[in-house]
Amino acid sequence: MRNPIDNLGDYTKVRIALQAAGGNKEILYKQIGDTAIAKAAPKLLAKGGVMGAGALLGVFGTAYGGYMLYRFIKDRREKIENEPALKKEVFDAIEAESIKINLEESTDSDVMNIEGVNNHMIMCGECMKVYDESESAKCPFCSSEKEKVQTIYIDEETGEVEAKSSEE
Repeated sequence: MRNPIDNLGDYTKVRIALQAAGGNKEILYKQIGDTAIAKAAPKLLAKGGVMGAGALLGVFGTAYGGYMLYRFIKDRREKIENEPALKKEVFDAIEAESIKINLEESTDSDVMNIEGVNNHMIMCGECMKVYDESESAKCPFCSSEKEKVQTIYIDEETGEVEAKSSEE
């Protein structure tokens, strides 16, 4: 068993506090409650602040995610609407590049078929290279005195190519 006098220190504190409150126990209870709240308030405020910040971040994160989804859908819709025009641009660019490449290659050995350009080309019988007869009477590639010359004629309407051989 414990000694009942050990507990008297707490009673003395209560009695002194009650005397300070003017003997009114309601005032004493209010003072005790205010003290307890003052001690607990910083912890409660910190917890509330953390929870409020978390909720605020959640709201802003959801709003930002919604905005990004809206932009993605809008951009995708625009890309789908512009797809035929973009495909046409790509095909036009590819076609222009292939024509440019074909023209560069055709200057050496192929027959040129361009509007406004003389389509009468000659193929050398020895080196088998094609050249424009308006530029040179003899093959500029091999310039041999005895050469077989093959003349190529292009029918512009049908697109047929006819080659005739002749010797000088």
